[in-house]
Amino acid sequence: MTAMRELDKAKIRVVEQNDVLKAAEQFLATARQDMILLDENGIMLEEKYNTVRQMINNFETGINRLSEPLNTHQYSIISRQLDEEKNMLLEKSSEICLILSEINVLLRLVLPNIPREKLLEIMDELMSLVSDIEETASSVLAAIRDHCNDSMTLEKTEKWGELTGKVYWTLTAIHLSLPSFNLSIIQTNLIHNLITHINSFYMPRWWVAFLEVVGKEKDVESFWSKVYKYRDELKVLTEQVEAILGYD
Repeated sequence: MTAMRELDKAKIRVVEQNDVLKAAEQFLATARQDMILLDENGIMLEEKYNTVRQMINNFETGINRLSEPLNTHQYSIISRQLDEEKNMLLEKSSEICLILSEINVLLRLVLPNIPREKLLEIMDELMSLVSDIEETASSVLAAIRDHCNDSMTLEKTEKWGELTGKVYWTLTAIHLSLPSFNLSIIQTNLIHNLITHINSFYMPRWWVAFLEVVGKEKDVESFWSKVYKYRDELKVLTEQVEAILGYD
């Protein structure tokens, strides 16, 4: 393995724990804003955060400084000085990962422990909305297929639009409250990935174009395959949620 690839892998290990850093940053920012007096664990978390933040900056600066010479000599033996600097950066990456792990433990001590039942309640609300959108999309498909009158198609489409608005606010609520659930980083990442997935397609890219042709029978038929595919994608989410909520 070349020296540059070693550093790239070390950088990835650090980046993979970026959620821990963000959670700590958010907690400390909220504490300052609300003038919350930190307890012993909070003070320790703040100290470790400030330390690791500077270490990460120095680590990234070091990698940027070595990138050009290491890439230039990637197929030849590098100098002793470059090798020593590279090894020092690898050691720093290990130290950074260790401190981030310690911060993760401290976060679980300082963040309020909201019951798992509350998380289930919010996720159930989200999935109920997704299920409603799936049913509404199915009714729009049926209206297009059966050449129903324009008012029926418009009615179903308006309901669809109303539901997407509710999904937006529910996703926002989950995103804002997620740090408070005192979950493991793995669980948090799973839920974050889920809401990112839902956010990426609950309002399809072709939505505005679709609205423009509702009421025009021939034109609206051209969207049948898009709506069909969209509805089927929603069904996949149920399995993802089961995997998340069943995770121990």
